Amino acid sequence: MKFHQKKTLVLKVLDSLPNKLGYYLYHKIQKKSFKDITKNIKANNNSYSVVKHILNTINIDLKDKNIIEIGSGWLPHMPYLLKIKENYKTIYTYDLNNHYNVKNIEKLNTYFKTCGRTKINNATL
Repeated sequence: MKFHQKKTLVLKVLDSLPNKLGYYLYHKIQKKSFKDITKNIKANNNSYSVVKHILNTINIDLKDKNIIEIGSGWLPHMPYLLKIKENYKTIYTYDLNNHYNVKNIEKLNTYFKTCGRTKINNATL
């Protein structure tokens, strides 16, 4: 079973639980997943590859375009990856849920800054 299939199964199980219990367990799982930010970024590289493949397949070039990304609210992985790998002009990111965590955002910033891949400018990301 691939990672995304396992993740989907877990989310379906959590969704079948009473709301408070499912929500509580979901947040516990998410908190544990942020201990190693490198693993989170590597997992999201797969999503980036899928997005890139789809765009190439339908012959869409987003260079010099403004991008809107709608995320889950945990960490803005995809905007960072798109900015770094594609150097898109500006990426506006909106969250479906309010899970914003300053410590996790700082970890993400530090990761990309220490990798020397880009200058992080949160105002234009």
